[in-house]
Amino acid sequence: MPNLQMSPPPSHPKTGGRLGTLSLWLVVALGLLQPLAAWCQQLAQVEVIWFERKGLAKTAGLNLANDGKDLRYPEATQALTEPQPSGPAFSLLPDTSFSLTSQAQRISSSKSLRLLGHQSWLQPLGSSPILVEVKAGGNYGDYHELAGTMTLSRGKHIEVSIDAWLTQFMPDNGHPVANPLQLPRLDGSSARPAGFIATQIVTVKTERNIPEDSLAYLDHPVVGALIKVTLVDGR
Repeated sequence: MPNLQMSPPPSHPKTGGRLGTLSLWLVVALGLLQPLAAWCQQLAQVEVIWFERKGLAKTAGLNLANDGKDLRYPEATQALTEPQPSGPAFSLLPDTSFSLTSQAQRISSSKSLRLLGHQSWLQPLGSSPILVEVKAGGNYGDYHELAGTMTLSRGKHIEVSIDAWLTQFMPDNGHPVANPLQLPRLDGSSARPAGFIATQIVTVKTERNIPEDSLAYLDHPVVGALIKVTLVDGR
């Protein structure tokens, strides 16, 4: 029987070259995606000063009055927790972290403005919008004068959107009230404030693009806000 020698199948240098080139491109692409993913979501410090224009809730606010029935917190709203030193994301930071103290002091001493709150917290910031709970002003039972949400995302600029409401309260003396106003809770329910009556609700909706690490002003006929967003871990 003749000695048959099996030769290996012929190689295809063109195919092998294409596979090698494809693998190289995949390696390069993955290397580029890693810093891109880091850029898409980074840790940021958000600092906000909330204030009310005195007396305008009863005049300019009449055109923005709301009965509270369509107010709600979206399911994805992230609550802010009590202050913790250098705490985790969405925990309020102590006063020592503030960089806008002088601006808050000027608003507090103004004859035409009323300071509602000065807050700062850490949160991730990326291309996907993140909704954060707004709560400022005086406490009335389980409710704050200013409540709602602030949405933050990052594209070419930092995009800020506020969907909130400013409520005026009076003590509940037990007298019957026709069509009492109800306010939403973060858990999705709504109720009347215990011991108080909501007498007026003014909607606060505004949005704008702001630069990083710069003081920006969000305008509204009744409520205003100064906001500064600083990336903590760089670009």
